[in-house]
Amino acid sequence: MNNLNVRVQPKLKKYKLQLIPCMCHSLHLAASKASDELPSSLEFLIRETNRWFSCSPLRKSLYNCLYTTINKGAINKQLVKLSKTRWLAWHEAVASILDQWLELKTHFNIMAMQKEKKCYMARILRDMYEDDSNYLYLLFLRPVLKEVIEVNLLFQKENPEVTKLFGDMRVLLLSLVTRILKPTFIRSAFSSKHLNIQNLESIKKYLSQNDCLLSLDSVDYGNNFKIEAQQCKISEKALYEVKDRCMKFLRVLCIELADRLPANIPVLEAVRFLHPKYCLRRVDQPAFNELSLVLIGSNVNKEVLEEQWRKLPFTDWPSEFGDTELSNSVQFWVQMKKLTNAGGDHPFNELATFSLRVLCLPFSNAAVERVFSHMNAIKTT
Repeated sequence: MNNLNVRVQPKLKKYKLQLIPCMCHSLHLAASKASDELPSSLEFLIRETNRWFSCSPLRKSLYNCLYTTINKGAINKQLVKLSKTRWLAWHEAVASILDQWLELKTHFNIMAMQKEKKCYMARILRDMYEDDSNYLYLLFLRPVLKEVIEVNLLFQKENPEVTKLFGDMRVLLLSLVTRILKPTFIRSAFSSKHLNIQNLESIKKYLSQNDCLLSLDSVDYGNNFKIEAQQCKISEKALYEVKDRCMKFLRVLCIELADRLPANIPVLEAVRFLHPKYCLRRVDQPAFNELSLVLIGSNVNKEVLEEQWRKLPFTDWPSEFGDTELSNSVQFWVQMKKLTNAGGDHPFNELATFSLRVLCLPFSNAAVERVFSHMNAIKTT
């Protein structure tokens, strides 16, 4: 795919087209690649726990009684099945296991001790739940996957505030990198307030060098992990391996995220300047040349756009539109395109047209896949 992009990109630039990978898929692929650093037994544990109950109503009934007894009448949460195609679906599966770890551990202990049934799978799952290493891995995974999924869902929204999407992506990347990278290199890698190619290259460079990484004991695995690591009954060697694998997971995840962000990230990051809070500043308005000017059509007069951009902050927008449009970029520019002056002309027509063109950039193909899902629900094979 990368080789294809190298051949296609020059042709796209000729026609001022932008190649934007689906960020939802990029986040999924980054997490999936990082998962190779974790033991495969984790997938076995989650998948077989779900399968244990899915094929036996009797087992479900016995577990429900046990859960109700332990939790004084509370009803157990439904276990979530792992998805074969979406690795990020792990979060819900991991969370459902962790929320009832003690109950599941007790259930498999009881099932493994029933000599008349001699269930080998019950003994395997009992041993896995007895192993605190597996519990530590899941405690580490839950908050990390939650962060990634939250950003993924932002890109999947039907009408997101597109001017803020890559800002949220930057926060995610910075949050993950600070867990494993020394502060000196973090300040160097994120020298600017917004993502650019230099930032991403610096991140990948520092993450590939062991001297730039925190020691295993200094890595931020999460507070719940830290507390459990002090109380669990595993050897120092086993704890070291858990920490090492978790650190490698974060390392690969950060590198993959940095590597999968679009090569034209400066153009896409400049979309943020079209938000009313930036473009309506009278004192500190972004310069015209900071906009995504490469997206301007060949038949558009840049001088006209620049003149309209300069006049933009001096219009009384709150009295014209109200607060709703000023907090939503798309609605703001739609209303601005309709605005008329004393002569009945549209003084910001060209600038509004350009802005709406930029705001229509597809940052994910979630909308298209949503249509496919609807079709599959309507028409079956």
